[in-house]
Amino acid sequence: MKSLMGCKEVSDMVFAYYNFVQLFNPSEARK
Repeated sequence: MKSLMGCKEVSDMVFAYYNFVQLFNPSEARK
């Protein structure tokens, strides 16, 4: 199950992307 080994990396990328969107579009992050 190599896919599970990448879960943390994927979640980190999603978290970083969310923060990136929040910087440029705060109203979008409030949804």
